Amino acid sequence: MAHETIAIIGRGLAGLTLGFRMVQAGYQPTLFGAARGPDNASRCAQGIVCNKGLIFADSPLFRAKLQSLKKLEDWLSSVEKASGLAIPRTWTGVDEPYWSADDFQKTFQRVYRGNFWGCYRPQNRPAKDWLSDFRTPEGYVHYPDDAWFDVDATMNSLEKACELKGATFIDSDVTELKTLLDRYDHTIIAAGAGSMELLKALKLEVPKSFQVAGQSLVWKHQPEATPRILVKATLSLAVLSDRKILGSSSWKPDPHHPHDIALDRDQLLDQGAAAFGFPRPSSDVVESNWGTRLRFADRMPALGLWPEQPKLSVLTGFYKNGLQLADLCAEQLLCELQGEPLSEFGEAFHVSRFFRSGRRAPGSPPRHCPLSRSEHKAGT
Repeated sequence: MAHETIAIIGRGLAGLTLGFRMVQAGYQPTLFGAARGPDNASRCAQGIVCNKGLIFADSPLFRAKLQSLKKLEDWLSSVEKASGLAIPRTWTGVDEPYWSADDFQKTFQRVYRGNFWGCYRPQNRPAKDWLSDFRTPEGYVHYPDDAWFDVDATMNSLEKACELKGATFIDSDVTELKTLLDRYDHTIIAAGAGSMELLKALKLEVPKSFQVAGQSLVWKHQPEATPRILVKATLSLAVLSDRKILGSSSWKPDPHHPHDIALDRDQLLDQGAAAFGFPRPSSDVVESNWGTRLRFADRMPALGLWPEQPKLSVLTGFYKNGLQLADLCAEQLLCELQGEPLSEFGEAFHVSRFFRSGRRAPGSPPRHCPLSRSEHKAGT
């Protein structure tokens, strides 16, 4: 059993996934942060994983997403097994309707982004089996490898699995790092949108980033025999057995001019009804969920030991990719902390890419290994 004291700041999908990786490896971390609220954007996620069959061979971000998609269902099963809590999911593919021949052409122009990088296994299907209470499109494109899973249930399952292995949860936000750096052997920032402010409070140089807020909407409906997962351009809709989940709108938060959540909700409902053809529900039966995410200029997450700070690491900046990349990145961070070599993706996403003075040479070992390697075997 490993005896280092470890603090993880953040109880979103990134922090919980890292906590799960750590308890599997024999550590007993302490996780800080509110379980719910706007600062925990993961709880607002729809859970739709949709690559649309894209293959961007020159992009490490898309290569990582394709690789992680292949492992995602097995990972969910491992979390279920460790916690004893079920995670609802459907792996029957994702559908994108089109309403005319011109809309069909626009759909594929958007998918290919003006270039043909490759598209794997999409199917063009007739609309005869479209949802019965929706307006009927001309047809739809089916992406057979994409899926949906219940993010809220996944996070509950991750928390339970971590607790069973000795992790501790402290339901309060962290506003400054120095106390934790003094108290714990190692501190990891997985706080999403709040990550950069914590670093700035230590007067550390931080990479250019910005915050993006998003909203998802949930409402009940008559039971459906088969769940259907839909996308249209930037919108997505999960039609589940007992509810619909629509998302997402996005805006840049402005503390001086608070966003009109109700107006945004109504606009999103109008856009969704037009994009998917569903009967628009009354606004008063719709539950609104919103949160704020962190995005770097290159859209890639950041992981790894912070330059010149041997007791500090980060796992943040997933933006909209946390559903697919959280476990892959948590695995790579744990590798670095234990002195193991990083994969292609660990190198590509490493936080040192933002700093000339602290940049890692590809394939180089960590400058130091904050954590001893536990003899505890993962998954036992």
